[in-house]
Order: sequence, then structure tokens, then C-alpha cells
Amino acid sequence: MLRFQFRGKAIGFCLGLIVFGLFPLPVSAQVDRAARVRGLNNDLLRLHGEASQSPPGQAVVQRVQAVPVIGERADALRNLIQRDPAQALSLAFSPEALADLAAVFPDAASQLESHRTLRGSIERWIVESADLRASTTVTSLRSGGQAFSLYFAGPEPAGLTSGSLLEATGLQIGSAMAVSRSSLVSPAVVTGNSFTSPIVASSSLTTPASTALSCSTTGVQNTAVLLTTFPGVTPPSTVTPTGVYDVFFGASGHSLDGFWREASYGKTSATGNVFGWYTLDRAYTCTDYSVLQDAAITAASAEVNFQNYTRIFVVLPYDLGCGWSGIAMMGCSTLNSPAGPFTASRTYLTPGSCRPRSRSGTGHSRGWSQS
Repeated sequence: MLRFQFRGKAIGFCLGLIVFGLFPLPVSAQVDRAARVRGLNNDLLRLHGEASQSPPGQAVVQRVQAVPVIGERADALRNLIQRDPAQALSLAFSPEALADLAAVFPDAASQLESHRTLRGSIERWIVESADLRASTTVTSLRSGGQAFSLYFAGPEPAGLTSGSLLEATGLQIGSAMAVSRSSLVSPAVVTGNSFTSPIVASSSLTTPASTALSCSTTGVQNTAVLLTTFPGVTPPSTVTPTGVYDVFFGASGHSLDGFWREASYGKTSATGNVFGWYTLDRAYTCTDYSVLQDAAITAASAEVNFQNYTRIFVVLPYDLGCGWSGIAMMGCSTLNSPAGPFTASRTYLTPGSCRPRSRSGTGHSRGWSQS
């Protein structure tokens, strides 16, 4: 990945890459998280013991009490996976214990963790803090139509990049997975949760050479900005197509195009268009960014020829409450549109990230980036 950064100057509009609130926690905070999971484990085991000793059909009280305990434990374990996956693995119940708990407390069984092996395609995302002073990398695995955030208890496989095919074994709860063992698998095709025959070159997987655009970190970057909203949600009045166009491509003032030109010494620039607003098929959450792209591309496909673009920005209607103002995939990948596949990078932005900032004063030390 080539990233242009302009330290010491506060250039921040619309986050050229992304923002996210994942910071290293003090050791004491991590201990508190582990202690919380351990305490909830004990509470749940106590309720399980009481329910097991009750006469058949008379463990109603324990089943009712277990529902909020299991829900709180699921949140605590998920947070621990994100901060300390090795500790989360050590505090998880065994598969046998989980099966027993699910049988005794069926109403909340779906919130229990599971030990499993996932296989799928990797997506690497860069996320930065709201003040653009810290960044981290998030690894997502797409398997069976779902996206799972991976947190490795040990070293990641060497050479892990966007598009890699990975087999990961570990502890999964919700969309988070603590990975205890993983390996790259190549070459293969992923179908659901299994690998099948080796990849065979096919002209249907790429756009014709005469029309395909190169996805590079230098040169003119053809950029499509999609303004999206959800059913019943009125787009913010402060974000307009004209204003967003100026933020990305404006010749006067500060823009993405201007920053890329300056930071790359004229080797990279941005050109393109702003499209929308488009109403998507449903409201999306902060864990849906890997599938939100499909809805946005489908909604815009009648107006946008995606084969003409290698950079896709999706502006959301409001802050999703995820702790980030934007998130972007490292590198480019093959995306699908009704007109056919195309190769591009993608970035998601909230309205609050699309605001101009001064080059002087107390602005951010990082600005627009490119991957």
C-alpha cells in the first residue's frame, strides 16, 4: 500500500481514507475486561447448576435470569476478543459446555459463542482515530455471505492481503472471531464455507482489456462518490452534491484532488463525479460495510457506469455510532455491478467527516490518504 500523508498540515476533509476509535487500552482496562467475562462465566455456571438440580419443567426462574446474563456476557466477550483475543480464547466455554448451556437455556442460545473454522476471502481495512493521529488495520473475512472481523491471538499468516483466501479456526461470537490457528489457501475457489476446484482463468471475471481501468496509486484516480440514505431517513441538509463535489474535486480551496497533487508532488490526482442521493434497500449498521457496497452499487447502477471508476466513496446518511467517521479497504478488489465486474477500492464516510478544515491552527496532523 502506498499512502500519502502530509504531516504538520491540517488537511482533513471527508477523510481521504478513514477514521476509527480503536486505541491500545491500559493493561488495567484489559484486566477489567477479562475479569468481567470471568465473573459472568461464574454467574452463568451458577444458574446452570441451579437449573440442572431443579425438577424437570421447574427451572423457569433460572432460564429467565440467564437471558440478560448471557446477553451481557456476549457483549463482554466480544469486546475482549477485539482487545485481547488470546485471553478471550482462554475464557470461552468448551464446545461440550456450550452445547449443554444451549440445551438448558434455549431462549438465549443464539448469543453464546461457537468454536468453528471459517474459510473465505480476506479484506484488509485501514481505520484511523477521529483526530487522525492514530491508525490501525482491521482484517475481515467474507464467508457464506457474511463478514467476520478477525482478531489473531498469534502472528498473522505471512503475506496476508486483501483478496487472500484464508482458513481460520477459533472462537466466533456475532461478527467477531478470535483466531487461534489460520493458514492461507491458494489457489482455490471459495464456495460458502468450503474450498473447491482451483481457479481457472475466465474472461467473464474481468472487464475487457480495451475498457478496463488500471487500479494504481499514481496517475489520475477516477472517483465515484455515492450519496446514500436509508428508507425513511432524510439526508442531512448540510451535505449537498455540490458541496461534496467541491470537497473532492474543487479547484479552489482545499480538496482531495488538491491534497493528492500536493502530497504526491503532482504524481496523483482525483477526478470524477458525485451521484445520488440513493435510498438503499434497508438501514445498515457499522458491521455491514462489507455488504453495504453491494446495495450502494446496485442503487446507483442505472446512472453510474462503474467500469469507468477505480475509487468508490460511499457517503452514509448519519453517524452509525461505530466510533469511526470512515473506513476504507486497503488496495483494490473485484466488485460486482449489474453491468459486470470491475476493480476498485472503496471507502465509507459519515456526513460529519465531510467538512473542510483549515491548513493552519489546531487542525489534524494527517489528512487525505490513498491506498
